[in-house]
Amino acid sequence: MPTLSRTLALSLWLTACAATTTSVPPTQHTAGPRCEGTIVAPDSLVPVVDEPLLASSLGQINEGKLCQGRTYRALTPVRVYRLWNRAQSYTQLGRWWTFERPHGPVEALRASLEVCPEWSPLDVLSECTLTAGSHVVVGTGQSAQCQSNVHYNISAVPQVYIPNDTRATPAQVYVTDCRELSPWPETP
Repeated sequence: MPTLSRTLALSLWLTACAATTTSVPPTQHTAGPRCEGTIVAPDSLVPVVDEPLLASSLGQINEGKLCQGRTYRALTPVRVYRLWNRAQSYTQLGRWWTFERPHGPVEALRASLEVCPEWSPLDVLSECTLTAGSHVVVGTGQSAQCQSNVHYNISAVPQVYIPNDTRATPAQVYVTDCRELSPWPETP
């Protein structure tokens, strides 16, 4: 019987050790008293813990950015979409993206994605591929107070924060195979 007890104890100890070395479930953080919507990511993304990335994506009330978010790693390439400013070519590979192709009037998109007029005219739509292995934040939008006295409320529309930085040396870009989609903006 002592062998059985030792085997059972060893088995319990190994189980406890295995439980402590498994990955920690990702946290979801909010940057305001209430956020809207549910965080949903494609099956090709798996949750990871990346607190610095999550912190950089969250905005305070009226600041824009995300109201709530969760970090993920892309297992396989994922199609993403971005509206940007043709007059500032470096914005083509910016940080704010969607999994769904944007459509509809520009003003409706501004409200659902909380993009102030002074931040971008939203005059170009591109489709790119998020590279496998990249870390991103998926969340819903924080409210935004614009300089033009326009205010956008928090939004339940999913957004993707990709930490691209084309101004860095060397550039940090996590998307490839980009192409402009036209015509944009859509006309009714």
